[in-house]
Amino acid sequence: MGRAMFGPEVTRFAALRKAMEDRWIPEMQRLLSIVDHDLPLLWDADFLFRPGEAISDGSYALCEINASSVAPFPPSAVQPVAAAAIGRALAIRLTKETSNPH
Repeated sequence: MGRAMFGPEVTRFAALRKAMEDRWIPEMQRLLSIVDHDLPLLWDADFLFRPGEAISDGSYALCEINASSVAPFPPSAVQPVAAAAIGRALAIRLTKETSNPH
């Protein structure tokens, strides 16, 4: 079976997405002491289906989170990711300029 990607409009995985956004990522952040602005702007996650179970957030296991070699998907994600990257770069630049004036 090949790789499949789905956008946020696909309701089939709404419970899985909600579990990841509302529980799994915040718990990972707490365990690893990662604040929101230190998370990658662009990443994806791979899941394994547990056969024989009903489709729900409990019927999938998180296989991996990828933060490199990831392409924006869906195409509508390109502009928000670019804007967020510019915002982060400007914030870092401003922080450096105010903490180390020349």
